Amino acid sequence: MIILPCTKSKAFNSIPTGLPAGEAYIGQMFLKGKKFAQRVGESYVILSAKYGWLYPHEIIYNYEQTFKKTKPDYLFLIKQVAEKGIKDSRFIVLGGEVYSCVVRKCFPDAVIIEPLKGLSLGFKLQLLGDHVKLQSLIQEV
Repeated sequence: MIILPCTKSKAFNSIPTGLPAGEAYIGQMFLKGKKFAQRVGESYVILSAKYGWLYPHEIIYNYEQTFKKTKPDYLFLIKQVAEKGIKDSRFIVLGGEVYSCVVRKCFPDAVIIEPLKGLSLGFKLQLLGDHVKLQSLIQEV
């Protein structure tokens, strides 16, 4: 399962109502990660600073909360994992260190793959755009 980050850029500027989470985030990290997940046939969930774990179909509303300003509520996130039935033995984290920390806390026995770890934003975006290279890095683990 792929873990996608929430992004500051959202599609709410022209739409005042709620949107499915998979359509609401329009930042490049999210869009490229979503495209990669779809291309390789992996399911994905989104980790939101406001809403926690989100499936792509879940409706969300505009917000400005970030993990830079708000520390993750691990008890809430672990509870959501059980409530939403999020399960896998392997997670591919396509976000930064905060996202990896949350995944490690919520899934302590899972294999956590971090193909973007330690890369600058520019290199992260470049790698996310190169599906063949990203896939090969993931398969090496």
